[in-house]
Amino acid sequence: MGWYILLGLLALILVLLLLPIRVLAVYEGGACRVWIRYLWLQIPLYPRPPKGKKQGQKKKREKTPPPVEGEKKQKKVPLSQTVEIILLAIRSALRPLEKLAGRIRFSVWLELVISQEEAMDTALGYGRAHWTVSAAFAALSNFFRIRLRRVWIRPDFLRQEGDAWARVQVAFAPWMVLAAALSFGFHFIKDFLQRQSRQNPPPKAGSPPPKGHGKGDRPPRRDSRPGPEPVIPSGGNSR
Repeated sequence: MGWYILLGLLALILVLLLLPIRVLAVYEGGACRVWIRYLWLQIPLYPRPPKGKKQGQKKKREKTPPPVEGEKKQKKVPLSQTVEIILLAIRSALRPLEKLAGRIRFSVWLELVISQEEAMDTALGYGRAHWTVSAAFAALSNFFRIRLRRVWIRPDFLRQEGDAWARVQVAFAPWMVLAAALSFGFHFIKDFLQRQSRQNPPPKAGSPPPKGHGKGDRPPRRDSRPGPEPVIPSGGNSR
């Protein structure tokens, strides 16, 4: 019975890791909205929902306790070592982020209405909009998987102001983020250990031991046994 429950939990975790997470952003009428959708959950990111004010509750300022005498001060890490660790983390994160960016799917809907006061300016703006959108999508397609669902650009010579509507959807599975995090941790620990071994190389096999650690550097042991008695020459005149 326990094995069936364990297999059911593993299957549920696998399904949750495979189902996609969608991040949607919509721009319309000069306002932008961003939210996350996963299964039946919908979490707004921007703008944040207003928080209700609680009446009769005042936050008390927490007083920091005075430092206890005798406590040891923490040693400050040198700035050069901190910079090296940050650069090491950036180098370790480049490869997992590149793989993650290649797996994320982008879907784009775009509608632009180009309109200005003069007809010539409207025509020039229409051409610039086409060129800008085409160049932007061509450049981003080298790094991301972008699918253009709908791109509609048109001029309007009767209006004096243009209009824009856009929607972007980013879809990825949780297992992609988990795999990128594990890959980053593995490469960071590996590079960090290699850095430590370069800074503190182990002693070579044929090199003599350092002073004070070998058997030959020990002081000679004194013999505590008594020496031979002095011999008095015989044949002298005794009085």
